[in-house]
Amino acid sequence: MAKFSTSYHKFYNTEKEQERFMTESYIGGKMYANDKNLFRYINENKDKFKKRLERSYLINCLQPIVSEIKNTIFAKDIRRDSSEKELFNLFIEKATKSGENLSEFMQDLAIYGCLYKVGVLVDGSNFSGEIEKSVRDKNRLFASVSVLLPHQIMDYYEDARGVIQWVLLDCSYCDKSVLGQSVEVKKYVYWDKLSFTIYTSSDNGEFTSEQIPHDLGEVPFFFFKKKELHRDPLATSIFEDVAILQKAIYNYYSLIDENIYASIMPMLLSKVASTPFNEETKKGTGFSLTDNVFYYEEVAPQLLKPEFLDPQVILNIIETLTKEVYRKVGDYIDANNMYAQSGTAKEIDREKRSNALTNYSKQLENAENHILRLFGKWENIEFTNYDESVYPDNFDITSFMDRIENALKLSTMFANSPTAQNAIRKDVLENCLGDKLTPEEKKKIEEELQNPQPDFT
Repeated sequence: MAKFSTSYHKFYNTEKEQERFMTESYIGGKMYANDKNLFRYINENKDKFKKRLERSYLINCLQPIVSEIKNTIFAKDIRRDSSEKELFNLFIEKATKSGENLSEFMQDLAIYGCLYKVGVLVDGSNFSGEIEKSVRDKNRLFASVSVLLPHQIMDYYEDARGVIQWVLLDCSYCDKSVLGQSVEVKKYVYWDKLSFTIYTSSDNGEFTSEQIPHDLGEVPFFFFKKKELHRDPLATSIFEDVAILQKAIYNYYSLIDENIYASIMPMLLSKVASTPFNEETKKGTGFSLTDNVFYYEEVAPQLLKPEFLDPQVILNIIETLTKEVYRKVGDYIDANNMYAQSGTAKEIDREKRSNALTNYSKQLENAENHILRLFGKWENIEFTNYDESVYPDNFDITSFMDRIENALKLSTMFANSPTAQNAIRKDVLENCLGDKLTPEEKKKIEEELQNPQPDFT
C-alpha cells in the first residue's frame, strides 16, 4: 500500500495550489483574506499586517463572470432524449448520490471547468445483479456521477491518444457517525480497465484492500476543463488571468485603506517609561502598543503623522487593471462599453461572444453524453446517437431593436419576393417573439405565414 499512498503525478502540488487559489478567488469573502493573497511588506510587523488583513476587502471580479457564462448556457433548453428510457430518466432526475439532478450537476461542472481541471467519475460499483424496481427507485440503487477535485486525483496514466489507462483517487473522509467522535478515514481507490481496488485504513493504521472486477472495458473516469476557442498550449486560462488581476486590485485597495488608517491613527513617539507599558497596563485602553507607539531613551513626546499619499495614483492603477479584466472577458460578456466602439466593432464582439459560448456549450454537451454513455455501460443499457443530449448552439445576443431593424432592412431588400418575406417573418417570430408567445399562439401565427402576405414595411 505504501506505493499508493505516496504516488502523486508530477503536477499534483501545482494543481493543488491552483485549486486553492482559484476556489478562494471565486468564493471571495473571508475565505480570501489570508496571507497567501494579501502581500506582507518587508518593513511591516506581524501585528500591523494582521490588522490590515482584517480590514481588507475583496471586490470579486471572477465569480460574476463565471456565473454569467454558466447562467447564459443553462438558461436555454437542453434536449435530453435519453429521458424516454426509464433508468436513464431516473439518472437524469437523481444523478448524484446526494440527489442532485443531472442539470444541477452539469451547472456545477461548468463552474469547476472554468476554474481548473477536474475529474468526473461515473461509479456503479455498489450495485450489481437484479434489483427490484421499487427498491431501486426508492433507495437510488443505480450508478452515480461525481466530481473529483485536483487534490483528490493523486496519480493517473494516459496513453498517446489521451485515454485514461488507470487513475488513483484519494477518497478519504471524516467519519462523524458517532456523536462527539471524529475519525479520519484514509481511503484510496485505484481504477483500471478491468477492476477497481479499494484501500482503507484500519484502527491500527494498517491498510486493507479489496479488488472488485468490472466489465466496462474502460476506466469510468475522464478529465474536464474548459478549452478556449483559439487554443494556445502555452497560455493560461483567461479565468486564471482574471483571478491574478483581482488579487492585484485587492492588494492596491488595501494600500489605500492603510494609507487612510495611518493618517487618522498617527504614531506616537515617546520616552521610555519607568513602568513598562506592557500587555497588563494597556488592557481596556483600546490602544495598540505595537501598531502606534515607538519608544526611545531620550525624546520629547510627539506625534509622527505620515505624509498622506494621494490615493488617485493607486486608483489609476486599479482602473487600468479593471479595464484589463474587461478586455480578458470580452469574448464572453459585454464589457459595458469600457472602450468606444463602432457599430461594426460591436457586431464583431457579439459574434465572438456567441462563438465562445457555443464552444463551451458543446464541451459541456460532450461531457454529459460521456457521462450518460458510462452510465449505460454500468446498467447494461444501450446508449445510441439518438439518445444523446443536445445543448444550445445559438447565443446571438443582438438586441431586440437591432433584430427588428435588420428584419426591416431585409424586407425592403427582398420586397418583391414573397418567399423571402415569409422567411424573414419566421425568423422574427422565432428569435424575437419565441419566448413571448404561448405554443398555441406560435402555431397559429405559423399557419398564417404559410400564405404569402404583403410587405409589412
